Amino acid sequence: MPQRVTLPARFVRERRLHDRSVLLVKRGTWQDVRPYRGFALARNPFSVIASQAAFEDEVSWRNRLSRWTSSIDPSLLPLRESISCVELSAWLYTAQMLAAARAGVPIVRFEDLLEDPRRELERIISYLGLQWSEAVLESHSAYGPGEVGHGRIDLSRPIAQASGPISISLQPDDIRLIQRITSAALETFGYTLRDAHVICGPLPLRPVRSIPAT
Repeated sequence: MPQRVTLPARFVRERRLHDRSVLLVKRGTWQDVRPYRGFALARNPFSVIASQAAFEDEVSWRNRLSRWTSSIDPSLLPLRESISCVELSAWLYTAQMLAAARAGVPIVRFEDLLEDPRRELERIISYLGLQWSEAVLESHSAYGPGEVGHGRIDLSRPIAQASGPISISLQPDDIRLIQRITSAALETFGYTLRDAHVICGPLPLRPVRSIPAT
């Protein structure tokens, strides 16, 4: 069964939830100090960092990374003003994703979700002990045009399926820097770099559990 959350929790009080609601919380900018019931959503670091760079200006990005550093890896705080945002983000990505691997929770790759949304969502729903509903694949229909979510995505649009090698929209020097810093995470989550494209291979995680295929 999913972990129970009591009503005094702040993020529960601030939302209009009915009894026995299932709340899926995205936790991405801190390290968990207690066990939790859930799964880890992985995405290749090149796309993650490129998305961050395109989202806001350099000053805002650095301020955001500085806040994340305090929660993810305080040992990087002395370096947060002397290294590039790309480098700092790569170090934080490595710390966060390797911690997720050590936690032993099931892993869902973002790229696999885009390749086959039904397959990956059915695995997630099954793992969480919930009943599958076709409405999961139609969640976008609950939103009107112009409603945006995290990362300014259009919530009214269905998942845009994609497969194959992923093109990287970063400078060559940044690509090499990210590859060097995140090498352990790349290997852990089955990502390889080839001609400025990311290839998603099989998940080689051991002893981390992946969600069983259905």
